[in-house]
Amino acid sequence: MNAVPRPDPIGQSQPDGALVIAPEELARFGDGDVAQGRRALRLILAAEKNHTLRVGPTAKPANVRIATIKDERAIFDLLMTDLRENAEQVAPINPDKVARHIFICTRGGTVPEFPKGNGVCGVIDGPDKTPVAVVILIRLDWWWSSASYWQEMPLFVHPDHRKSTYASDLTGFARWWTDNFTSHFGYKMRLLCGVLGTKQIREKMLFYRRRFAQVGAAFLYPAPGED
Repeated sequence: MNAVPRPDPIGQSQPDGALVIAPEELARFGDGDVAQGRRALRLILAAEKNHTLRVGPTAKPANVRIATIKDERAIFDLLMTDLRENAEQVAPINPDKVARHIFICTRGGTVPEFPKGNGVCGVIDGPDKTPVAVVILIRLDWWWSSASYWQEMPLFVHPDHRKSTYASDLTGFARWWTDNFTSHFGYKMRLLCGVLGTKQIREKMLFYRRRFAQVGAAFLYPAPGED
């Protein structure tokens, strides 16, 4: 007796090797929305295409500026919006710790508690001249090395400004900052990024894959070997 072929669980294979994805599978892929599933699949396929990753030096985006003490309140409010949208479902928010990360960037060198050069915050202003997009970079050491790297903490664009290039501009700022510090250290400084959240994870990972080399489940700039 010949076994009855089982249907392809993710689509119907064609004689020419093509794969037809059924609407119900696309809906599952798009959280119940066929159009969203089709869009997500196209984004994944586009990310798999060969593309040239940026290798420094990177120009500083004109619309991103380095935050100062006067921006602290607006940055804090932005980050709290971000944390309530994503991170609060992972662990409870500690507002004092959030503020401390901001101070590392905005008060570096002004008080002994926050040494200069341990953090930077890039912001993009909205129409009212207050920050609507923010990225924080903190200098850490690799656990196996005395060499430092820049860790992207949050990168957040206010929901009212997401139909913009702001997220891409902030990654450009992060690359520029990393390249700038390489010239001051005796080794290649790197930027480490990742995705932690509960919403639109696939889209966020694809955003980074188009801009940085993926190293495991994180993203690195410059890529290993690009020295």
